[in-house]
Amino acid sequence: MLQKVKIELFVLFLAALITGCSSSVRFASKDVSSYIEDKTENYFSVENSMIITEAVNWLGTPYCYGGESRSCTDCSGYVQQVYLSAGIYLPRTAAEQYSYSIQINEEESQPGDLIFFKNRKKINHVGIYIGGNEFIHASSSNGVEKQSLNNRYYKSRFVGYGRFVH
Repeated sequence: MLQKVKIELFVLFLAALITGCSSSVRFASKDVSSYIEDKTENYFSVENSMIITEAVNWLGTPYCYGGESRSCTDCSGYVQQVYLSAGIYLPRTAAEQYSYSIQINEEESQPGDLIFFKNRKKINHVGIYIGGNEFIHASSSNGVEKQSLNNRYYKSRFVGYGRFVH
């Protein structure tokens, strides 16, 4: 019961945060607080809420290869820093993050899980799933942005979902 109260309080905080940023942050189907409410019965935790909140805070950060700060970042540096804000250490590259994560199927995926992509046979891109078939990632052309999994480019390179449990 106490855990549910904590989650509800965090949802209210997150909703207020997102509402304050609504002019610059747009979600195609639902806002992040709706994702959190949908997932509280299963795996979804306060950690996941922290990951989503931090992921959203990085929107608009410019891309640079090898970067891992709010000045500029690449995809795996972005994911590593977002998870670190929730107290979870991840390896540095997308391929390492994939290797060390627990692979899960789409039905098990939760906002805050990782989402992986490949170019040819190599894992070369990672993002953070936010629910509603959408993810946030550091795009080499647009920096940190929200993207749909229905996007033809990403759909054709999609590998799967991963989860870090510590």
